[in-house]
Amino acid sequence: MTDAPQPVAEVKPPKGVYGAAVLLGLWMLVPPLLGFYLLSQIEPLTGWFRQDLIMGAVWFALGYMVCCGLGILPTYAPSIVCGWIFPPWIAFPTCVLGYFGASTIGYIISRLASGRHDVERWIDHWPKAKVIRHALVEEQPRRTLLIVGLLRLSPSCPFSITNLAMAGAGVRFPLFIVGTVLGMAPRTLAAVLASHW
Repeated sequence: MTDAPQPVAEVKPPKGVYGAAVLLGLWMLVPPLLGFYLLSQIEPLTGWFRQDLIMGAVWFALGYMVCCGLGILPTYAPSIVCGWIFPPWIAFPTCVLGYFGASTIGYIISRLASGRHDVERWIDHWPKAKVIRHALVEEQPRRTLLIVGLLRLSPSCPFSITNLAMAGAGVRFPLFIVGTVLGMAPRTLAAVLASHW
């Protein structure tokens, strides 16, 4: 007599997965639309921020942090606008400070919305997904740093969605932030220089 195969228990997604899904939907729709709107406002913004270059750069960096951290804007739009308004020696560090703060805000929001460890535990219910997640984010810090850096280097990976994916998968914050700063620096510098010329 052969044993009948046991049915696989259905894994119900925890609340954090639904929170992450809501953020994903918002962050896919809102940033591209508002990014184009910001680019259309370069002229009025230029006059306002150039009144005092240093304080203008401080206010710009703060706006960059908040708007990109909350997923309202994509990072390419403020980087282009910053390069247009300020000379490169001010624009580049302003953008780096901006996306550093935005990454921190985005990581915190993503961790809270995804229920901190809810998404990690949900992924780990599937053996193959668990192996991949552990290999990517837990076994070798250097590998994790490289993956985050490469994702940030690619302009095809939206900033807010990458925050959500990395935070939800359980990437540790120090690796996340260092990989972000290093990975985004080349494309940010390119955007600043291209918009300044």
